Amino acid sequence: MRLANVAIGAYLKNDMITEAESVLNEANKRSKGPFCWAWEMFMVFFLKKHQIDYALKCMEAAVSAAEDNEWHPKSESIDKLLKYFKEDKDVNGAEELCKMLKKVNRLDSKAYHSLLHTYVASGKPEPDMHRRMEADGLEMNLDIENLLEKFFPS
Repeated sequence: MRLANVAIGAYLKNDMITEAESVLNEANKRSKGPFCWAWEMFMVFFLKKHQIDYALKCMEAAVSAAEDNEWHPKSESIDKLLKYFKEDKDVNGAEELCKMLKKVNRLDSKAYHSLLHTYVASGKPEPDMHRRMEADGLEMNLDIENLLEKFFPS
C-alpha cells in the first residue's frame, strides 16, 4: 500500500484525480488495506479545492477503514473543516464531522468549541449541548462555559 500511497500523492499533487482514483481502486482489489492514509490524501485534495462534500466522504471512508486507533485525521484538516462549517453556518456538517471524530477518539474541546460557535452562527438552538459535552467527558474552559450559559441554557 505504501507504493500506492506515493503514487496517489503524486497524482493528487498534480491534480490528476482520475489517475489517483485508479491507483486506489487497483490497490483496493489487491489488498485488504487499510486505506486510511490514501483516503486522507483525497480528503486534503478536496479541501484544497473547496469541495467539502467530497472531503467529508473521504474522511468517512478513512474513519470506516480505521481499526483500533491506527489512524486519525490531521489536525489541519479538522481545523479547515470546522472553520468551513462555522463560516457556512452548517450545523449538520459540523455534527457529522464531530461524530466521525468521536469514532476515532479525536472529539475534543476544540472541536466542541467550534461546534458551539457553528450553532450560535446558525441561530439554531441545541438544548442538549451541555449534557452531551459532559457525557463525552470534555474539559470546559471559561469560553465554552460562557457560550453554554449564554446560548445553550440547560
